[in-house]
Amino acid sequence: MKKIVSLCAAAALLLASCSESRKAGKIAVIPAPVYMESGLGDFILDKATVVAYPAGDSVLARAGGMISETLGATFGTALALSPDTLSGAIVLERPETPAGLKPEGYRMVVSPDRIAIETNDYNGAFYALQTLLQLLPAEVYGAGDNGADAYAVPAVTIEDYPRFGWRGMHLDVSRHFHPVGFVKRYIDLLAMHKFNRFHWHLTDDQGWRLEIKKYPLLTEKSAWRVDRNDDGWETNRPPLPGEKATYGGFYTQDEVRDVVAYAAARGVTVIPEIEMPGHSGEVFAAYPHLSCLGKEQFVTPGGYYPDGLATCFCAGNDSSFLFLQGVIDEVVELFPDAPYIHVGGDEVDMQFWSNCPKCRKRMAELGLKNTHELQSYFMHRMEEYINSKGKAIIGWDEILEGGVAPNATVMSWRGEAGGIEAARMGHDVVMTPDTYLYFDFYQNDPQVEPRAAGGFTTTKKVYGYEPVPAVLTSDEAKHVLGAQANVWCEHIRDGKHVEYMVLPRMAALSEVVWSPKEARDYEDFAGRLETQYDRYEAMDAVYHPGADRIVFSPVYDSAARQFRVALATEFFGGVIHYTTDGSEPTAQSPVYTEPIRIDSMATVWAIVVKDGRRVSKAVASQTLGFHKGSGKAVKYNTVLSPAYAGSPVTLVDGLTGSLDPRSGLYQGCDGADFDVIVDLGERTKFTEVTGSFLQAASSWIYLPEAMTVSISDDGEHFTEAGRAERQVDMGKSAELRYLFTVRGNFDARYVRVVGVNGITPSGLKGAGQKNWIFADEIFIR
Repeated sequence: MKKIVSLCAAAALLLASCSESRKAGKIAVIPAPVYMESGLGDFILDKATVVAYPAGDSVLARAGGMISETLGATFGTALALSPDTLSGAIVLERPETPAGLKPEGYRMVVSPDRIAIETNDYNGAFYALQTLLQLLPAEVYGAGDNGADAYAVPAVTIEDYPRFGWRGMHLDVSRHFHPVGFVKRYIDLLAMHKFNRFHWHLTDDQGWRLEIKKYPLLTEKSAWRVDRNDDGWETNRPPLPGEKATYGGFYTQDEVRDVVAYAAARGVTVIPEIEMPGHSGEVFAAYPHLSCLGKEQFVTPGGYYPDGLATCFCAGNDSSFLFLQGVIDEVVELFPDAPYIHVGGDEVDMQFWSNCPKCRKRMAELGLKNTHELQSYFMHRMEEYINSKGKAIIGWDEILEGGVAPNATVMSWRGEAGGIEAARMGHDVVMTPDTYLYFDFYQNDPQVEPRAAGGFTTTKKVYGYEPVPAVLTSDEAKHVLGAQANVWCEHIRDGKHVEYMVLPRMAALSEVVWSPKEARDYEDFAGRLETQYDRYEAMDAVYHPGADRIVFSPVYDSAARQFRVALATEFFGGVIHYTTDGSEPTAQSPVYTEPIRIDSMATVWAIVVKDGRRVSKAVASQTLGFHKGSGKAVKYNTVLSPAYAGSPVTLVDGLTGSLDPRSGLYQGCDGADFDVIVDLGERTKFTEVTGSFLQAASSWIYLPEAMTVSISDDGEHFTEAGRAERQVDMGKSAELRYLFTVRGNFDARYVRVVGVNGITPSGLKGAGQKNWIFADEIFIR
């Protein structure tokens, strides 16, 4: 027999799921509503509850059906429907003053007698349902017909609407095909978090995923590649003789229509992406005449391309445009509600155009100065056709180069600069900067995480993102439609892994794009997230438990010549325990309460503990401390990248970095030796020089092949004092921090340290060339 949740038991469940009592207003709704006030008593929801809507109102009737089906699922039967608002216990109504509710907004009043929901549109009613579900125990997300016979819904008044009209999530299904069943589950997650745009990345070099009747070879040839998963994403090994292309898949047009309808029922509009003119190499396995090379090629099994594989459509060949027009004809029919077709436009390898007679002829005929203007021509031409079909185009920020298409909307992914430029030009913008909103980036230290695309973005970092850049005027800011997170699947092979990468970062972004900016409070959000975890578990969803990494920050008092280190973690409710004697910390080790004094070089070891239990997957350690080079002047013989210039004391602040190249603790140069001189201020005796360098292969950052140390008394004439060779195989670990040390008895004022940039070995990203070198500290002692 099913259990009955009494009023007292329901209250107990709610109290247990919140960080404070209901009276304190801590009902755990994510994203946080615009306005919420708790009342007295509870509404009892059971299988006899009737959902009512106004007679003749087809929009609210449809919404009522969704509410009936969703709430009824926990009782094993749909709730009764009534086209009479006077006879229902859950009542859908239009507001007396429609202008008082914003698009997708709702007003919901829960009292002991009924649940009243006012809205102007379907989405508003659907989002009221999502909030209502979060007023119930987490078990309803997985109860099915094993749920309780009744639930107590706490009395509450909520008025709610989204801050932005574009609240998006993206999914790449080209790099690894995700079946329809998971795509629908992904849409369920979007709906749960009140997102309204699903950006479906359907085509890329590694596979074409959409059935196009006019071009059957796309699904016969371009949707499949040889299986190189065991080699990792960096593979560039082509098919062997007789080896079959069996890895991949595609969606039939009937499946696409099914997904689009499924999404629409959950308030989600599907935005299809058909890549052009770049990231299109898979097409040439089926239709080789559309590339500049004009020869048939295989679908690449990884992220790097053997010589001779084209990746972009020939812009000088009219057949390229005719082919894409044929594709667009079918795409607009499959996605009738999508206002946009996403056309990609990013990372076009223009060397093919530069070397192509047809492209050069096109440029000469049109008077185009460079290949960037040729890309602009390409996008203009396709935009005109897509506009003629009643759709607008949206593309990545590279479409700004050479002159943006007139009516295009821009997705700013390379930081915010492209979005700012587009907004100032009067173009609508969706902000999706990789540093905040690429959910294929690591969300904890790489050593304890499955392989990711590089970068580092925690839930807290996502929550702190502001989509409207402060440099925009109020009029320019109106062009920011909202924000979107992207999930590129180079390293994400299945649905469970996708869930792990998006949850709970998706929850953080949902509050950024839905809730009022001034109401955002991370500590409050983190408390509500504890209940959200219960919901994920009820759904059998895989989620990331939170970044347990520990951030070390130096505190140096130059006057007192004292060095201290501060420790911090964003793990909610976590307590840091540490040691400095080389032993591994435990839950019984000292608790960190204030910056730790370091009198000389030392290594601090630390873990995060919650409720007496260690949560850290690995012990964090940091070698740091005051040394003879601390705070001294540094001269740079190398040219640092402006994005990784750090500060004047980055190399001499006593602190090594984490495995995150974007932590701000590194300085980087590309393709050159890392060459610096530390001025000790006076002739100084020392016995050891240690350089700390980073490898992050996903970002093309590699260790030097060696580090040399030279010394001088005048800063002009140097004598080499030693050389330390790299003693680690770079291919064995994608991410690592490595110390080069040169020892001796030295007496000098100037110390020159050179990280010797070597050729990246084959099999790694950027193989055959000199790539990035990142350094974070030079210890002199």
